[in-house]
Amino acid sequence: MIASSSSLIASAAPEFALDAAGHDEAVRLFRRRYNILSGRRPDEILLQNILAGFANLPYENLSKIIKFHRHGAHEAERLRLPEEVIEDHLRRRLGGTCFSLTFFLQAILLHHGFTCYIVMADMRAGKNIHGAMIVWLNGVKHLVDPGYLLCRIHSVNPILKWKAR
Repeated sequence: MIASSSSLIASAAPEFALDAAGHDEAVRLFRRRYNILSGRRPDEILLQNILAGFANLPYENLSKIIKFHRHGAHEAERLRLPEEVIEDHLRRRLGGTCFSLTFFLQAILLHHGFTCYIVMADMRAGKNIHGAMIVWLNGVKHLVDPGYLLCRIHSVNPILKWKAR
């Protein structure tokens, strides 16, 4: 346990760990299907091309419901990793929830040399129930949100000029 001044926070090791840096086969299938060239340095054009291809993977939760029905309380088996997401997309035109889509997109972006990380967001239905991603380009953070199928990047910290008052 980790003690803080206001409360005690229990810390337990997870049963499994996710690593988006792998999943080379899923990335290869995505690149081949959407004609994404490898070998480019990570830049805005490559990011836009990847996002344009990725927008073909729909947000849906039917695949999650089916997987939950099959595996119930076994969390690790319920996960839809990038290989399953792309194979289901190619065979059945499925996509995924914000979590499986964001994790797959992170795997693709890391494979292409982008610096990115997943963030959690609040929605009307509750706090921390939506996953999205921040991508660093030229020192600027950009929001990428495959759960909303955003096909463009959105700067979240544009350089602002202001004067102290």
